[in-house]
Amino acid sequence: MAQTRRQRLLAASRNSGTGSVQDGHRELPRIASPSSESTSPDGDVDQPTSPSSTVSGSASQNETYTAEISLADFKDSLKPDVCIRCLRSLFPGTGGVNLTCLKCHKYLRRPENASEKVLHDVVAKWAAFWLAWRRRHLKDKFAVNSMSASDSQGATFSFELGDLEDKDDAVQDLPGIDNIVDMVDGELETITFSEDEKTLLDMAFLTYLQCDSAQVTMYPILHKYLQHAKHIIRIEEVCFTPNHPAFTTHCIWRMTLQNRRQYAVSLTDRQLGWLPLVTPWRQYVRTRVRTLGSIKPLGAQFYVAEAADPRLNRFLYSWENNFERRRRVNRKMNWYESEGVLDEWKAWNRG
Repeated sequence: MAQTRRQRLLAASRNSGTGSVQDGHRELPRIASPSSESTSPDGDVDQPTSPSSTVSGSASQNETYTAEISLADFKDSLKPDVCIRCLRSLFPGTGGVNLTCLKCHKYLRRPENASEKVLHDVVAKWAAFWLAWRRRHLKDKFAVNSMSASDSQGATFSFELGDLEDKDDAVQDLPGIDNIVDMVDGELETITFSEDEKTLLDMAFLTYLQCDSAQVTMYPILHKYLQHAKHIIRIEEVCFTPNHPAFTTHCIWRMTLQNRRQYAVSLTDRQLGWLPLVTPWRQYVRTRVRTLGSIKPLGAQFYVAEAADPRLNRFLYSWENNFERRRRVNRKMNWYESEGVLDEWKAWNRG
C-alpha cells in the first residue's frame, strides 16, 4: 500500500541512517532554495532564552522537550479592552477581542489610507483562520496542574512539545483556565479571567514557539492571494532578536504597500505579550527589535522547511540538543501540513 507523505515522514524520523527522504514535488512557485537549514543566530524559529529539556529513551524515540512559560512574559497581550492598532483603551462596555477604537476606525476609512485598511482587514482574517488551523492541528501540551506562584517568579505553565513521531498521538486540547494565582504589586492574588481574556490566553498558547509554523503554513495563501495583490508590492520575511527577556529569536513579515509605507505583520506576537497584528515598520523596530537579523523574500522559511532533514540521527546531528532536533522534525511536519492549507482556507471562508 502506498504511504502518505505523513507516514513517510514518521518513518524517516525514526531512521538513524544517512539515506534521503523521497517525497513528491510541490507545485508551487519556487525561489532560490537554501541547500541546508540555517542555524545561525538570525535563524528561522522562535527560540526561548534558556530552554530546559528532558530526554528519555534513545536519540530517535520517546524524547520530550519541556519548559516553563511565565505569565509575565505574555501578560500584556491579555487585554481585550484596548485597541489592537494604537493600544488605547476602548469605550467601556465594548465586548470582544482584536478590536480597533473609534479613532483608528475613522483613520482607516480615509481614502488615502485604503491600502492600510485592506492590510488590517486581511491580516485579521488570516489570524482568525491560522489560530483555528493551529487548534485543529495542536500537538503541544500545556499543563496547568503545574502552575506555581512564588515571590520571585509569579504564575507559570508547563509546556511540552507534542510527540510528532507518533501518528497515534492525540490532538491536544487547550487547558480551560478560570483563575490563577499570580504576583500583583508584590503580593499573591487570585486573578479571575473573563471570557475575552480566556480567548486571548488561548491565542498566547497557540502562538507559543510557532513563528516558523505560521510562515511555512501560511505561505501558499500569501503567495496565491496577497503577493501580487493591488495594494501590496512586496512581502519579506524578517528574523531578529526581540526586545524581550524570554526569547532570543523571532520571525515576522514585513509588507510594503502601494503607498510605499512599510508594516510589520505577525500572527505570533501574542506569545511575547505584544497585542497588535499590524504595526508601522519603524515603530516596530524602535520598540520591539533589539538586533535586526535576516531579511529574506517571501517563501524562504517554506523552502527551508521543504529541505529539512527530519531524521533524528545522533551521529550526524550530535551537536544538536533535543529541542533543536524536535524543532527540525516539526519544521518538516509544517511543510507537509501546509499542502492542504489552501483547501482548508477556502472551506473556512465558505463556513
